[in-house]
Amino acid sequence: MKIKLIILFALASMFFVGCKNPGVVELSPGVYTLAREDHGGIFGNPSALKAGVIRDANAFAERQGKVAIPISTKAHPVGVLGDWASFEYVFKLVDTNSPEAQGIGGFNVTETVVPPTGTQLRPEGFTETQFRPVSNSRSESSKPHDNPSFSGTGFFITDDGYLISNFHVVKDATKVRLLTNAGLIDAKVVQVDAANDLALLKSGGRFKPLAIAASRTVALGGTVATVGFPDIGLQGFAPKLAKGEIASLSGAGDDPRYFQISVPVQPGNSGGALVDERGNVIGIVSAKLDALTALAASGALPENVNYAIKSSFLLSFLESVPDVSAKLKAPNAADEKFEDVVKSAQDAAVLVLVY
Repeated sequence: MKIKLIILFALASMFFVGCKNPGVVELSPGVYTLAREDHGGIFGNPSALKAGVIRDANAFAERQGKVAIPISTKAHPVGVLGDWASFEYVFKLVDTNSPEAQGIGGFNVTETVVPPTGTQLRPEGFTETQFRPVSNSRSESSKPHDNPSFSGTGFFITDDGYLISNFHVVKDATKVRLLTNAGLIDAKVVQVDAANDLALLKSGGRFKPLAIAASRTVALGGTVATVGFPDIGLQGFAPKLAKGEIASLSGAGDDPRYFQISVPVQPGNSGGALVDERGNVIGIVSAKLDALTALAASGALPENVNYAIKSSFLLSFLESVPDVSAKLKAPNAADEKFEDVVKSAQDAAVLVLVY
C-alpha cells in the first residue's frame, strides 16, 4: 500500500500544473539572475518557459530604463518526484545607448538586418532582427563630412584601386574614405548589387589586389580566414585576423547565396574578404546570427554562426562592369603558406569610413 501511495504521489507531481517564480535576484551590482521552474511535469513547455524568463528579464530592464544583456543560461529538463524543469537566465543591465546594447563597440545601432533581402536569409520561424550586419552601424548624431557615421571593411580586387565591400556598409553615404597604408584617401561608389549586398568602389592609387576564385569548388570544412577592422572604437584601427572553417555550404534557411562560417567576426568585419588556403577570395563577410533574438527563440546563445556571400555571386556582379572584370587577377592554383595568405589579405584590406 505504501508503494502504491508513493507511485500515486509521483504521478500527481508530474501532472501538477504551475510555475515557481522567485523573481529577479541581484547577484552583484548591475548583474542579475531570473530562475523559474515549470511545474507542468510531462505537460510542461520548456520553450515557453525559456521565452517567458527572457521576456520578463527584458521587461525588468525596461522598467528601469535599461537593456538586458545575456551573460549565461542554464536549462534543466523535467525529472520525477518534484524534480521540475527549470531555466536560469543571468544578465546584466546597461544603458539603452550603450554600445553593448547594440551588439557593437563604439557606435550606435540604427540598422539590424542584413542583407536587405532579409526574408530570404532568415530561417523559418525567425524574425528579421535575428540577423545583424557585421559592420559598425550608423550614428544619427554624426554630421556629414565631420565624423564617420559608419565603418566596415573592404578589399582591393585590381591594382588601380577598385575594391569591394558590402552594400549595407556604403548605402546612403554622402562621402566614403579609406584608411590605407598611405593614409586616408577618398573613394566613390561605382556600382551596387543591393539584392546580394555587394558594392564596387574606386579610389586613386596603386594597390595589391586579391584574386577571386569561383566558390563552387569550396568544400565543407575548408579552412578560411579574413582580415578586417572590427570594433574600431574599442579595438583600434589595426587590421585583425580571424580564422575558421566553412560550417555549411548554404546560409540560413538553406540560402544558396551564402556560406555559413565559423570565423569569429564582429561589427566592422562587413565587406571583408573571406580567403581560402590558396589566398583566393571565395566569399565576402556579411552577417551574423543575432544573439538576443536567437536566445529568445531557442533559449541558447549562438556561437560563431556567421555568413559570407559566395564569390560566384561577386564574379557575376563584376561581369556587369567589363572594364573591371578584365583587370582581375587569375586565381592562385596552389596552396600557400598561411602566413603568406594572411599577408596578402592584409595588404589588400582597407578600413571603409562612411560619412
